[in-house]
Amino acid sequence: MAYQNRKRNFKTVQERYKRDRRNFKVTLFFVFLALLALAFFNRHSIWDYLRTYFM
Repeated sequence: MAYQNRKRNFKTVQERYKRDRRNFKVTLFFVFLALLALAFFNRHSIWDYLRTYFM
């Protein structure tokens, strides 16, 4: 029977935190891009809405 390293998939707390933080930042970046695209495509509606209150 071959040797099995039982700890090969072990991640330290710092490694898990670093992985999770990177995933969160990438997700947040794409959410920001999606909101930016929505704002760009609806810019006339947004501008009209703001004009009713501030001009």
